[in-house]
Amino acid sequence: MGVLAKKFKKHWHFLDGISECNMRYNRSVHPATIIWALCVLFLLPASLLADMVYMRDGRMLIGRIDAQSATTISLVSEGGRQVLPKGQILRIEYGDPVKQTEERNRRLARDAEIARQRAESQRLAEEKKKAEAEAVRLAEEKKKAERLAAEAAEAEARNKAIEEAKRLEEEQRKAAEESRKLEESKASVDQSTEQLEEENEITTSVLTVRTGRYTMQSAVLRNGSRLPYVGDANRIIKGGLSFNAVSDPGAVQLPFTAFRELRYETHRHRSRTGWVHTFGYLDANGSPYYVFGQENSIGSVFDGVTNLPYTSHVDSIELKDTPRLRSAEYDLLWKLYPFTQNYLDHLHLLIGGGLSASHMAAKNGLRQTDTTGSLDPSTVNPLFPAHGIQLRNSSTEYSEGTGYLHLGVGYVYPFLDIHALDVRIIASAGKGGGYLKHEEKAIIDVSGTPLISESHVRGNSEMNARRLDLEAGYAITIYDIRVRLFARMRQEHLTISSAEMRTGNGLEKMNAALTLASGGQPDLTPFLLEKMKNPAPYPEAEGYIRGIGIEAGIVF
Repeated sequence: MGVLAKKFKKHWHFLDGISECNMRYNRSVHPATIIWALCVLFLLPASLLADMVYMRDGRMLIGRIDAQSATTISLVSEGGRQVLPKGQILRIEYGDPVKQTEERNRRLARDAEIARQRAESQRLAEEKKKAEAEAVRLAEEKKKAERLAAEAAEAEARNKAIEEAKRLEEEQRKAAEESRKLEESKASVDQSTEQLEEENEITTSVLTVRTGRYTMQSAVLRNGSRLPYVGDANRIIKGGLSFNAVSDPGAVQLPFTAFRELRYETHRHRSRTGWVHTFGYLDANGSPYYVFGQENSIGSVFDGVTNLPYTSHVDSIELKDTPRLRSAEYDLLWKLYPFTQNYLDHLHLLIGGGLSASHMAAKNGLRQTDTTGSLDPSTVNPLFPAHGIQLRNSSTEYSEGTGYLHLGVGYVYPFLDIHALDVRIIASAGKGGGYLKHEEKAIIDVSGTPLISESHVRGNSEMNARRLDLEAGYAITIYDIRVRLFARMRQEHLTISSAEMRTGNGLEKMNAALTLASGGQPDLTPFLLEKMKNPAPYPEAEGYIRGIGIEAGIVF
């Protein structure tokens, strides 16, 4: 303030001088001079007021700016002159020193309050952090306490559960021990009961021999005689039609003792069950049969240079003399008498199975062939049979086996103590397989040297079988000797479901091998025919046994 008073006093003496000069040299004042003097008086207080400079670092400086440049200002304050870069200045206010001092004081007071509040906020933040940490600690303590409580409850419950499990295990052991003892007691009682029942059981056994006079039509003979010609359809690949007509060889007359059976039958009267074992054997001759055949084919024969094509037309007739049929079968049936009412107590069910094996042999046969064609291959290769009439020996063997399941019903009507009438019907179904061996031999004269030519057909077959057996009889038992007369009819059906026949034509294979060795193009048809599956239709045949018989045996 002292500096401001000195400056004011200086200016005041300057004004007095001006006034004194005007009065001394010119008593009348010019108006322009008065206006200039008033402007000076008006602007003088503004130059005397202090300036406030707000710095970017938060300071507020009060003084007078007496000079400035493009980058700095010069501020004269109580602390002296300061040169301030304009880059550090936020703003400048020109004003009253008192108000500016009050504003400064208020700002300082606000700064102090801000600092106090910041300190208080910091303290509260620290307190909050401590409170939060304490809350976290208390939460962890709570969880720990809850976990300890849960573990304690769990341990208590677990201990109770363990004790309960031990108690239950002990009770279970005691119950199992008691059950074992009861089971042993029951088994002992059951065994004793079975022994007593067995001792009290009334068992009757009957061993008998059966035979009869039958008329038979053999499905095995029928299928076996037709099976060698199943592969004819494959010969279409050789360029022609082939077929064979086979007469029926199945008619067989079976005199007494030709078909023999041994039967062992048991019956448990108290338990009302029983078993029937039957073993049968047949050895008989079938009817002679013949085969008419015709074959048309195209082939080729190698002459050492090229393949020469030829056609063949073969007419044949084959005679088979009395094929022999041998057959064996075994059947096992379980009898059950399910009813106890009057007139129904002798009705029984029959459940079981059986095996059957048959063999057909037609070894004595003669086949005559008449072969014609465009070219006689024997003129090119002597190993080929010459065109013309040839006689060949032939034989056919066929074996098959079949398994059956039986289901039937029977009824026995006893009267007058020693007499009984009975009837039973059994239906059977089964599957089986067979094997065929068919051979032919011919003697060929090659340049005066006899050569044996052999061909054969061999293969396997699968079949389905059905059978229905009906029997009715009358029996009389005197002094443990039983004699029974019966009438019997068995109907069967055998269907071959698949067949794989292999034809062994050695001459054509030899010709193909010689052709290949000589550099020619071999005919692979014989090899292809061997690998091809034989197409349907396959043989199927009906068969039957009809007649009357007698059965005699002993009861014990």
